[in-house]
Amino acid sequence: MFEFHAGLVCNGEILFTRHFGHQTLERILFEIRRLSALEPGHSTLPEIVDLSPVERSDLDFAKMQAIVRLTAETARPGPDGKKIAVLAPLDVSYGLTRIHATLLEMSGSNVTSAVFRTEAEVLDWLGRPERAFADLEGIDRVAPLPDAGECCNL
Repeated sequence: MFEFHAGLVCNGEILFTRHFGHQTLERILFEIRRLSALEPGHSTLPEIVDLSPVERSDLDFAKMQAIVRLTAETARPGPDGKKIAVLAPLDVSYGLTRIHATLLEMSGSNVTSAVFRTEAEVLDWLGRPERAFADLEGIDRVAPLPDAGECCNL
């Protein structure tokens, strides 16, 4: 089972998402669309994606291409672009996320993604003084998204 939590942290300066369980392409695309529909302003914010609770994934290169296309479509980077910092401590998540970052770079979008194995590295890359996600203001409000109805045609 896949679960997705999201929320704004650091006084609304960062979008924080956390993935749980078994990742599938359909669920990831659904959650990207749903988040975009619920929080249209999120597309300009730096983003932290926590994949540490992911247990399994059916993603491959072709599926990562679909995720990159939707990421590029829904992001509305500011003049300096949009940054996505991913925590992926497990080898499989780390490798797949490196593919995502490379494909994003090759797409010519103004979205930059980087993958890290520790929370401190994620926070450093975003220029944050915190050393752990637990230290982020508002992390306790990151929760499952409310129902988005038919936003995603799924």
